[in-house]
Amino acid sequence: MLKYAINQASAMNWSFDRSVNYFASLGATAIVIQRPRLEAYGVNNGVSLLRQQGLTVAALLSTGMFTLDEHKRWPEQEAKAKEHLEMAAQVGAKHLLLISGGCGSLSYEEAEERFLDVLSRLLPRAEQLGVAFTLEPNKCLRSDLGYIHTFHDALDLAQLVASPFFSICFETNNSWIERRLYRNITEGVSWVGLVQINDFKEGTTCTPSRVPLGDGIIPLERILSAFEEAGYDGFYDIEQLGPDIEEMGYEEAVSRSVRWIEAFHPQSQTHV
Repeated sequence: MLKYAINQASAMNWSFDRSVNYFASLGATAIVIQRPRLEAYGVNNGVSLLRQQGLTVAALLSTGMFTLDEHKRWPEQEAKAKEHLEMAAQVGAKHLLLISGGCGSLSYEEAEERFLDVLSRLLPRAEQLGVAFTLEPNKCLRSDLGYIHTFHDALDLAQLVASPFFSICFETNNSWIERRLYRNITEGVSWVGLVQINDFKEGTTCTPSRVPLGDGIIPLERILSAFEEAGYDGFYDIEQLGPDIEEMGYEEAVSRSVRWIEAFHPQSQTHV
């Protein structure tokens, strides 16, 4: 069985404790925490509840959103990112999801240069705490969140950073139709710190519009098999949200996805 975690975004409107208790009741052993929900509940209280329920924290979401085109705001934003690293360490998370922030009027290359500058001051603290920044590329529709929109470009950045405390989050809904997908999984798996899995509703005109695992059109078995064959040994993070999830109800949607992943068996396939 794959090593999976359930993301609190999968029960978007539940409290911290309600989602923790429900996920544990399904037999999950790991969770991905949304930082604002943890802060509202209280970090110390959250740590106690997680220990009580026996849940490992696969990742803490999230930090970043740097204003790359406004240098004067960086010191405050970098200080916040360091606080979030400490919070991740406190809850035992090895990964802190990182959102780069949009490029504004900058070119891609200018944004990258500035992002690397910011990272150069944050990575030493990540190393001290033993928590890796894990960058999530964002759909171009959400250019306000980040300037990196593909798994391919994120892997290029990881090779530039070349730090064991910087990795990439592969977000299935964002990257499943990319060119060179399977080659990038095979060749870039060492840079992947987290794989977020979800399924995509065919014909949707809104985003996010996800459905329980196996109910959509993403070739999940092929993608997950590719990661397994490549030697990925991190968590698969069930992250599903959108109108269909809300209408179905969190209990049903989450439990169906857990049943799907627990029944999954990697299939050996030829990937191109």
